Amino acid sequence: MAETKITYATDAALAVTAWSTGLTTGLTATSAIFDNTSTKYVDVLIGGVVEIATTTVAAGESLDIYISGQYSETATDMGGAIDALYGAAGQEVVSTSFVRENLIIAVSIQPEAATPDTAQGYHWGPLSVAGLFGGTMPKRFMLALHNNTGASLAAGSDVNTTGITYTTA
Repeated sequence: MAETKITYATDAALAVTAWSTGLTTGLTATSAIFDNTSTKYVDVLIGGVVEIATTTVAAGESLDIYISGQYSETATDMGGAIDALYGAAGQEVVSTSFVRENLIIAVSIQPEAATPDTAQGYHWGPLSVAGLFGGTMPKRFMLALHNNTGASLAAGSDVNTTGITYTTA
């Protein structure tokens, strides 16, 4: 009888260099684009850490991570002011122009209300990318981090990806 097993690819970083000290209150920064057109993973697990500088965070503030997927080869098919970014693979920007309501919220990180002595990292994930898109992987996806706190971010934020395939033998 055939048996299907899950296979995990080697963990790989997804560039989020804009998720750093320049990302102050109210700004949004994207990740690099994850291109699944050649690897053809059935799912990708994402997770990482977002690091806040030594700044007071008020109760109820959040760091919100959104995801956007590409469903065609036409960049202008994307919505929410994110479409132009798909023309340059790996582009990262800090922007105030994203329409976050047009993106899918992946996770909302709730830091504790305090002033940390040192930069404080908040871990999130792992999350299933396919699960965020109804069970099917998009061709490409990109994350967008919205700093909805009164704090600046610190250097040290990162995102990791792990591709998943199934093998039947």
